[in-house]
Amino acid sequence: MILGRSLLLDFDGVPNKKLHYEEEMNKIILNAIKISELTLIEYSSHQFLHTTDNSNETGGMTGFALLKESHDTYKNRIKRIFNSRAN
Repeated sequence: MILGRSLLLDFDGVPNKKLHYEEEMNKIILNAIKISELTLIEYSSHQFLHTTDNSNETGGMTGFALLKESHDTYKNRIKRIFNSRAN
C-alpha cells in the first residue's frame, strides 16, 4: 500500500521561458496534475519581480494546488538573481 509520494524535480536544461514565467509554469504544473489523474480543487500562483534594479525581469515564483488527494507546491528562483544577491 502506498501512503504517499514526494517528488523533487530538477528542470536543468529546460528553456528559461518555461521556468521563469508564471504562465508557462502554470501550464507545466496543471498538465502534470492532469496526467497524474489527480483531482484539482483550487490553484494559485504568484510571480515576484526582480527588484534590485529597474528591469522587469522575473524574480521567481511560487504556486500551490489544493488537490482532493493532497496538495502540490512549487517555488522557483532564478539562479542568476540569487547569485548576484549573494555577492
